[in-house]
Amino acid sequence: MKSSLTNATYIAYYESPNSKMNNYQRGRGGNKISKITVHQMAGRLTGKQCAVNIFGKRGRKASANYCIGYEGDIVCNVLEENRAFTSSSKWNDERAITIEVSNDRNGSSKITQASWNSLVNLCVDICKRYGFKLTYNGTRTGSLTRHDFYSNTDCPGSYIKSKIPELINTVNSRLNTPFAVGQRVLVNIPVAFTGAMEGDKMLVESNGYLFWIHKSVVRNQNQVYGLGTVVGINNGIYRVKIFDDEFDCRGEYLSDKF
Repeated sequence: MKSSLTNATYIAYYESPNSKMNNYQRGRGGNKISKITVHQMAGRLTGKQCAVNIFGKRGRKASANYCIGYEGDIVCNVLEENRAFTSSSKWNDERAITIEVSNDRNGSSKITQASWNSLVNLCVDICKRYGFKLTYNGTRTGSLTRHDFYSNTDCPGSYIKSKIPELINTVNSRLNTPFAVGQRVLVNIPVAFTGAMEGDKMLVESNGYLFWIHKSVVRNQNQVYGLGTVVGINNGIYRVKIFDDEFDCRGEYLSDKF
């Protein structure tokens, strides 16, 4: 299993069940996924470069469930049902989805805004699917853990450490609110076509609202169906943009599954 947010999959090296050259473990020893552990790559890499050039090497004995590149690309390196070798702790990695995040440049602990956005989105997706929120108390008992809990390392770096409160607040807020500004969503709204056309645009009505929408996302003149982006939220009503058209709709007409 892997997140629907994944851009590509490059599985870490695996030779055979008993090989000492393996870079991950098949299965999680019967343990339930209940944690997320964020790591820094200690370099500026794409998700593919991390997965292939580092974790794809025979006998590297390291991997991650996900690698997020500096442009925000998300690569699955170890399927979620398997334990990655990431945190210097069998106990942690059998319970955690581990995420390697690129730094903005070599020698820096910071990450790019694109990487941050992907990290937040991926954490929200994981928490939703496995039914937990992020908690952190500076020990391994929280659902958000750190590499340096288990090893003498600086990972995940000073920048990610400083962002832990923001990560928890942002992710948990998203879990409490179905959709967030900037989030990509699948729109599926019943509409009535008014008969008015203007170029490639159709004027439709939904729940008393009239709005223009590109004809390519109107099905059978009675349904708007397509990918959009949430651009605003006001009293539980979402303003969504498809192409260059914006309109208001209720959350029941939106989905993050596409």
